[in-house]
Order: sequence, then structure tokens, then C-alpha cells
Amino acid sequence: MKSSSKRGYAALAGSTFGMLPGGTFAHPITPQKKNIAKGPFILRAKPQCEPKPLNKRRRLSSSPSVEKIAPPAQPDARVPLRRIENTHLESKGSCENDENVKRVSPRKDGDGEKIVDSKTYVRRDEIDTVKDHNVFLNNQLATTNQYNVVLKNQNKSLKEELAKLRTMVAQSSAKSMTQRTTRPAIEEALRKQVVSLKEEVEGLKATNQKLHMEKTTGVQAELEALKKSAAQIRTENTILKRNNTHLDQMFRQCKDDLFQAKKSQESFNEMCQQLKGSLSSLEQTVQEKEKSLRQMDQLMKESEQSRKYLHNSLLELKGNIRVFCRVRPALQKEGSDKNIVQWGQGGRTLEIANPSKGGSETNKTVFHFDGVLNPLASQEDAFTDISQLVQSALDGYKVSVFAYGQTGSGKTYTMMGPDSGMSNTDLHSQVHRGMIPRAVEQIFCTQEDMKQSGWTFTFTASFLEIYNEQIRDLLMKPSTKLTTDKEAKYEIKHSADGVFVPGLTTVPCTDVTSVMQLLERANSNRSTAGTKCNERSSRSHSIFTLTINGHNEGTSIRTHGVLQLIDLAGSERLKQSGAEGLQLKEAQHINKSLSALGDVIQALGRKKAHVPFRNSKLTHYLQDCLGSSAKVLMFVNVSPSADHYQETLCSLQFATKVNSCEIGRARRSVS
Repeated sequence: MKSSSKRGYAALAGSTFGMLPGGTFAHPITPQKKNIAKGPFILRAKPQCEPKPLNKRRRLSSSPSVEKIAPPAQPDARVPLRRIENTHLESKGSCENDENVKRVSPRKDGDGEKIVDSKTYVRRDEIDTVKDHNVFLNNQLATTNQYNVVLKNQNKSLKEELAKLRTMVAQSSAKSMTQRTTRPAIEEALRKQVVSLKEEVEGLKATNQKLHMEKTTGVQAELEALKKSAAQIRTENTILKRNNTHLDQMFRQCKDDLFQAKKSQESFNEMCQQLKGSLSSLEQTVQEKEKSLRQMDQLMKESEQSRKYLHNSLLELKGNIRVFCRVRPALQKEGSDKNIVQWGQGGRTLEIANPSKGGSETNKTVFHFDGVLNPLASQEDAFTDISQLVQSALDGYKVSVFAYGQTGSGKTYTMMGPDSGMSNTDLHSQVHRGMIPRAVEQIFCTQEDMKQSGWTFTFTASFLEIYNEQIRDLLMKPSTKLTTDKEAKYEIKHSADGVFVPGLTTVPCTDVTSVMQLLERANSNRSTAGTKCNERSSRSHSIFTLTINGHNEGTSIRTHGVLQLIDLAGSERLKQSGAEGLQLKEAQHINKSLSALGDVIQALGRKKAHVPFRNSKLTHYLQDCLGSSAKVLMFVNVSPSADHYQETLCSLQFATKVNSCEIGRARRSVS
């Protein structure tokens, strides 16, 4: 019976784990391979020690089957034994040389007392059977523990294999960057596989914790799933290798193309070197031509300066009034297609076409002036032509510059600049400063240079306007103006020094800033109003006078110069301006004073003995300027629009009369 039990338990162990030759137990779910190192599911254990044979006398003749020996339901359940005094139950059938088999000590009860019963006789065969059963259970427990260790190693190897697979996937992804069409699908599949592997690893961890409570069939199913996943990953890895091979072929093709491109680049570089040589020779030729052009330009500028100097000298000898015509740019509402004014290349000729007659060559009128400024000319260009004339004021001459033209033709802009204020220091305002601010700035800068020659200067300024044949003081302080302006009447008087207005405010000036502040105050006090021709039309004649007294300590010479800068009111036809009421009265006075100015010019041109200076306050005040002792320059401002043809024609005809007027050579006031 004892040997039969041993064979029964051995058969049970072999059916559960699969006994291999040499005492190796194989997991039932693992196929056997020759290369055992590659299969992590084979359990290797030491040969199971057979129990020692029992006493032949007590060996049962009959061999009960395994089914008749019912092992305990739990490995640690107590076997009901009768107590034997001083008897130790040991597994004498186990191998004494096997260190993995633990010896069974006498079990104790809950109180630590040995379970011994001397009164009861125990059959030897039952004791031997129980011993064999205990040995088998111990061996089975050891095998299970070994299998548990193997499963842990298997889990570790699976993690390492998973890390290797992730590395392989990363390397494959890096190599297949250029394969954009298949990359998203491959990455998505790899992500799914990684997620699946993570889930399976988590399942393995849970299985490892609950291994003693689960059946081996569950472990087999998990291992099969891992095998399938590994096979699928290997298949995908094979596909990636094929793709990498294709990419390598493409890379070699790109290298060939790059080689061909380098050859083309070398040939292109050779062509560039040839072109550079040609370009160098061309640049040298261009530099020589530019040098010749600069020399020619310098000669032209020198000849132009000589011509201007000779022309100005001739005009000074003749005593003519110099006239410059300035054409303003066309407004947006006017349109460039209605332009009736053309200017010549020499800068001294102007043509105007009659729009009612089609503007043919026979209907064009040509005018000649000392200078013509087209719409592209800047304020600096306009001031360059009069800068030498302004300089004469420091030398003791009376200098007058005035602007004439219809309303809206740009007179105030030419003389004063934009409406944003002359004291504004922003770039736009500095570029667009008018003739008055520029003339004042030049005079003060030049007098600083003349100090080195022993000259000292004192300056006084006054600013008035003639509105409806009444003189107004534009420099009067606001508090004084409220109480005295309505009653004050300014009259024009004559003295040995010339024309003056008693009671007019005169302010000493020491620098450019003080003069600019005066101009700003005067500009805010000037009379303006809106008409159909101009939204901000000047309704008065403004006259800025800067008196300059100079003294040279080395030569004891004293000079008395006057600079008058005049902005005349705009001339316009009453029907076109749409003036009514007060504005109609203003327009009538403006036209009357301008008509009187024309009569004075006509009388001077015809050398009449009587010149009607006293017909208006304007001509009366300008008597010194239009006389024989002053240098006079007039800007005639015109509009290029066909809508203003009549006004433009009248202004140009008036300017022609002024230009032909001889007032005699200017005289310097020196004492």
C-alpha cells in the first residue's frame, strides 16, 4: 500500500506538471523545445526524492489507488492522529541529502502542547501513509514555490522584452520619419500595442499576486495572449524593416541626386565667377560714368549759380521786382485729369491751357518768371531761392516778400506753413515750415556768425493785419485787446525812416523761439472764415515786420534793415465764392485793395509821375516796399485745376506786370 501510494502521488504530480526525463517538471501549457534557454516556462527542479521503503512486514499486499487516498483539502490542515508519547513524525522516505525538503517536526496544538496519546494504538500503515502524503505535499509546495519564482523571472523577462520592443519601435519610428504616408498608421498601431502590452503586464502583476488562488488555465490563457502579441509585434517589426529597406533605397537615390546637384552647382559657380568678372568691369565703367556725371552736375550747378548771380545782379541794377510762381498740388476732389498747368524743364516757364477750347497748342498761354516751383517742390526748395534776398536785411536793406493769388492757392501755407503751429517740433511740422519761420531762423543763425566780425544786432518785431480797410494789431495781449481794440484806430504815418504805424505793438526779440511764439500768437488772432472756394480763407492782409539794427564796433558802422513778410488775402470772384453779408463786405474790401495794388504796379511800370499809393491801406503801408529803396520778391500762387482757370490766368497776368515793373536800384541804409 505504501508503494502504491507513492506511485499514485507521483502520477498525480506528473499529470499536473509533466515530469520530464532527469526529474524536470514542465508546465502543462508550455510546448517542449530543444533549446530550453529560450523557453521561460519550463520549470527545472531537483529530482524528487523517493520515500524510504517501509517495513516489509507492515507492507500491505494490496495497492490501493490514488483516489482511495484522499489528501487533505488544504496543505496545512491537521491530520487526525492519535497521540503517541515521545514519538517524532519524520519523513524517513525523503532523501537525507536533499536540502530543499524540510523535515516534519511534531506538530503542536494551539497551546503548544505535543499531541500525544499513550492510550491509543495507531496502526503503522496509516502513519506511513500520512507521512508519505506529507512528503508529497511538501514537495508539491516546494515545486509551487519554485514555479512562483519562475513566474516572477518570467514577468521580469517579459518587462525586459517589452522595453526592448519599445526601443525597437522607437528606432524604427526614427528611421521611418520620411515615410509620411505610413507613419501615422504605424505609430497608431505601435501605441495600441504598447497600451495592450501595458494592460497585459498589469494583468500579469495581478495574476502574480493572486497566483495561489487562481487556476493554471488562466495563466496559460494569458501566456497565449502574450505570445500572440509578441508574434504580432514581430510581424509588424518585419514590415518596418521592409519599409526601412525601402527608405534606404530612397536615401541612396537622394544621395545620387545630391551628387548631381553638386555638379550642377559647381558649373553654376563657374558661370557666376565669369559673370562677376564681367560685372566688375561693368561696375568700373559705371563708376567712371558716374564720376563724369558728377563733374557735369557740378559744372551745371556752378553755371546755374553764376547765371542766378548774374540775373540777380541785373535785376538789382534794373530795380525789377522778382517773381516766383508756385503751383500747388491738385486736391483729391479736383482730380489730376483736370490739370491745365504745365511747367518747362528749365524751371522758369509756365504754360496754361484754356479748358473751354480743348487745351490745344494754339489755346495755350506761356508765362516767364524768375522761377517756377512745381507741385513737387518743397518748402525748402522755395526758401532756397529767397535766402540770399533775406540775407540782405542784415546788410541794411529793406526786403519785402509777399504772396499773391486766389483763395485756396497755398499763399498762407507758403508764408506760414501748416495749421499745426510753427512752434511744433515734430518732424512733419519742421519739414513744412513756411517762409516766415525759415527767414527768421536764418537771420538769427547768420547774426551769430557775424558776431565774429564785430557785429551786434538788435531785433524788434511787429505783426498787423488790414481787415476791411482797418489796421489791427495781431500782437496785442488778450487782456488789452478786450478793452481797447474796438476803439483803437491805427493810422499810417511817414517819417525820415519810412512808413510806420503809431501805437502798434513792437516786441524785442532775442532768439528764434521768442519770434516763433509771436508768430503763433498772431496766427491765432488773424481773421479767417470759410467760403465755397476755401474752408479756411484768410480774410485780411497780414504783414510781419522785423526791424534789424546792426552795429560794428570795429568800423563804427551802423545799419538799419527791415524784413517784411506779407501774406495777402485771397482774390476771388464774388459769384464763385458765395459770400453773403459780412463775408461779402470782406470780399469787396479785399478785391478793392488788390485792385489798388494793381493800379500802383501799373503806374510804376509806366513811369507815371503820380503813383496812387494812398488808394488803400495796403498800398499805403507798402509804399516803402514798392518804392525805389527796397528789394522785393513776390510769390504768385496758382491752382492747377481747370475749375479755377480764370482766377489762375488773372493771377499770372498780374504777376507778369509786377515782374516787368522797374522800381530802381535798392539802397542800403548805413550811418
